[in-house]
Amino acid sequence: LMAFQETNQVLSMTLVIFALDQYRHFAILQSQVHEPWVRKMGSTLGLGMRYTPSSCFQTFPFPPSTPETDQRMEDTGKALYEARSIYMIKHQLGMTETWNRLLEENNEHYYDEEIEDIRQKRYDMDRAVLDAYGWSDLEPTDDKDIIARLRKLNAERALEEVLGEGPSMDALIQSATKHIKALGTMQGEFAMTSDTTVNDLVAEAEKKLKKVK
Repeated sequence: LMAFQETNQVLSMTLVIFALDQYRHFAILQSQVHEPWVRKMGSTLGLGMRYTPSSCFQTFPFPPSTPETDQRMEDTGKALYEARSIYMIKHQLGMTETWNRLLEENNEHYYDEEIEDIRQKRYDMDRAVLDAYGWSDLEPTDDKDIIARLRKLNAERALEEVLGEGPSMDALIQSATKHIKALGTMQGEFAMTSDTTVNDLVAEAEKKLKKVK
């Protein structure tokens, strides 16, 4: 469960802290898009789950950012956050008990009007997050499909990063090639006067560097 905290306090070392201050960030991390990813990628602590930032947060592919989708997530995230906060203060409850009333059908408060309102706001927020990914065909409860698409998106993002290094690798190859060719004009102990030798070295260098690429 996610919540904003004041920065003028000392927080428990067992908490996971994100340096984020916008409701759209809350919407994403509290959504039913992020939740199944956490259950899949996180570790266990006894009978419960443990949020491990290295596997749950750092590997999580956030949705593309556009003014329209960002604003919608901001608005729906704020609506849920404020409704949850008002309910907790009114009934003097913590987040866990509030969420139990929201999720557990056997809870006596499951069908309370206030809880139904929070549940609808949660759905609206989840819908906004899914739409930000372009996954309007999915529902927030489609865990398997959500995880499959997140994995695919994660792989695509990783590939983009590798391909993004292409220009620098090309520059490295060109620089190495130029350097080796220059060796062929040197005089003295390291002179390489044979065009065949230089060409062979150039070809070998390009072959090895392209393997790295």
